[in-house]
Formats: sequence, structure tokens, C-alpha cells
Amino acid sequence: MTRFVVSAYPTEHPGLARLEVAFERLRDLGQHLSGAQALASALLAGMVAAVLVVAHQVMDSLAEGHLLAIWIGAWLVGFAALAALAQPARQLAAVLRQLTRPGAQRATGEAAR
Repeated sequence: MTRFVVSAYPTEHPGLARLEVAFERLRDLGQHLSGAQALASALLAGMVAAVLVVAHQVMDSLAEGHLLAIWIGAWLVGFAALAALAQPARQLAAVLRQLTRPGAQRATGEAAR
């Protein structure tokens, strides 16, 4: 006796489809960000990360086992660093962006004359 089995296999892997959608969204996000805004965000993240590392080292040596105090202190330092360093990061990004533009050296050379 002969039996026929018909099964509907998907033609596309669902995980691969989700990955393709994620990459498309990342690409679109990159097109919406301006260079200065992305640079300012990266600089701010780096500055806050450095402040948090130093704060963790200091609090870890002082707290001696009080993990809740360290956790609360780290969050306080992180938010304070975000508030304090946001404007300097934007200004630094604007200066770096101005220096990296073509013709920026000519403009600074002409201004010096």
C-alpha cells in the first residue's frame, strides 16, 4: 500500500526573517541620526562609563559589603553624570565635527590672517 505525505515546510526561516527586519531597522536608524548627534551620544556614553567605573571603584572600597548602597550610589552617579556631561559632550562633538569638515583648515587659516 502506498501512502503520500504532504507537509507544508516553511520556505523561509522565521529567525532569519526577524534578523533581516532588525538589520533594516538599524540601517534606517543610522540614516535618521545626524553625524553630530551620533558623535555627541557616543562621547556622552564614553564619559559616563568612565565616571561610573571610577565611582564603582571608590564605592566598592568604601562600602565593604553594602551592595544596596553601592547600587543606589552607582545609579545616582550615573544620572548625575548624564545631566552634567550632556552639554559638554554636545559642544565637543560640534568642535570635532567642525574640525573634520573639508575646508575647516582653510577657514581657520584665513581667520588667523
